[in-house]
Amino acid sequence: MTPLRVPVTSAELPVITQKEKTFLFLYKHTPLPAPPEVLPWSPQSVWDAVVAVFVDQLALKPEEILYGARIAQDLGVD
Repeated sequence: MTPLRVPVTSAELPVITQKEKTFLFLYKHTPLPAPPEVLPWSPQSVWDAVVAVFVDQLALKPEEILYGARIAQDLGVD
């Protein structure tokens, strides 16, 4: 392999095929498509998902998670 000169543009980068990604362990599985009931994403559905993650993973109460809250400072997540 010859090194690429700097700066590299996306047109100069090599293209890696799906087969090569799998072989090189860069791609381990094919993601499932999103369920039709969540598409298209809306601001409300994204917000609901964010709140659900904080409630589920950090045991926060939904009313603690305000739109303008800062994750580390206001919610105590570090």
